[in-house]
Amino acid sequence: MPLVGIQLGPGDEVLTPDEALERARTGDLGEFTYELVAAMLDATGGDHHAGENISTTVLTAKCFRSTYLERTEPFIENLRRMWAAFRGTMFHGRLEQYEGPDSIAEGRYHSELPEIGAFSGSPDLVDIGRGLLYDYKFVKEVPRWDKVWPDHIEQLNINRWLVDHAHTVTYRDEDFDLTVPEVRSRFVPFEWQELIAVYMDDRGPKPIMAFESIDVPKKDGKGTKKQRVPAIWSDEYATDWIVKQYQDRRGYFDRQEVPAIPAGFEAQGHPLCGFCAVKERCRELELEELHG
Repeated sequence: MPLVGIQLGPGDEVLTPDEALERARTGDLGEFTYELVAAMLDATGGDHHAGENISTTVLTAKCFRSTYLERTEPFIENLRRMWAAFRGTMFHGRLEQYEGPDSIAEGRYHSELPEIGAFSGSPDLVDIGRGLLYDYKFVKEVPRWDKVWPDHIEQLNINRWLVDHAHTVTYRDEDFDLTVPEVRSRFVPFEWQELIAVYMDDRGPKPIMAFESIDVPKKDGKGTKKQRVPAIWSDEYATDWIVKQYQDRRGYFDRQEVPAIPAGFEAQGHPLCGFCAVKERCRELELEELHG
């Protein structure tokens, strides 16, 4: 659904996008210049206008209720809340222009989900030669511990599955047939070594491999010890997970049913609720649900 209103911050006057641009042009929108507002509106519009399209982001959203409401109802955004997402978008755009040798940045891989149909996604970066998949995350603060956040492990594994099962890739506005072996070798690694989330904050980047701990025998044969190995899901597990999640989330759109509030998000008690564009509408619905 469309973005129908813009505020400078929570509680401020609600403007239409065109009014916000005019205010910015005359220097009457705080710290936000016309160019910044225009670019932020353009960057924000893409996903919110995606309607019922099921993307990797939709499959792994921590609060699918928020995603659903943004896709199905008009909503109001504020510029200060939009800034963090816009900064990440700008960073991705620059990185895409400087991919390394044997790497593919932002290629859109097209596949088929069993009994569902077309499914596609764009991994941030695939290092074909070294068998590495990267996902760049601009965050307020990089993880203190060297551990990838659970939903980011899911995103990495969905993208790994997409690359391996794609029949076509769209890269730099051209489609390539991945059923042709010599073409496939250019876009799909022969073997995966690691899936990596690159967290970035104002102090710099922090790449972290997605891993799981397994028990391995000690060298002396006395018991076992923990060892980190790349957290790369098997094809069977990944397929089942993606299909189940896809069917579940597609069902809400088909039924036009607002999803329940996830555990921990009740009464807008989760930190992410402070960044939600539809928090007021969500609260209205929550009160209706509580009081019948």
